[in-house]
Amino acid sequence: MDLVKAGWGTLSFYKNSQTHTVEQVYLDCVAKGGRSTLDAIAIELEHSSRLGVRGKFDMDGIIKVQDDLQVSN
Repeated sequence: MDLVKAGWGTLSFYKNSQTHTVEQVYLDCVAKGGRSTLDAIAIELEHSSRLGVRGKFDMDGIIKVQDDLQVSN
């Protein structure tokens, strides 16, 4: 861990933070919780190949995000 911010407990596991911004935003959303969890699910669905970690989310949230993503496309 090379970065710990006050506030939402943002953690970065990479020394070069410029190359892993998608994963950093994803981890921020997971850490914040609440409505940001839906953002984390959307990031994982759209950018899973760019993430080195995976989250465990409830099925209701996943279905909601999938429906929202289909409507917006």
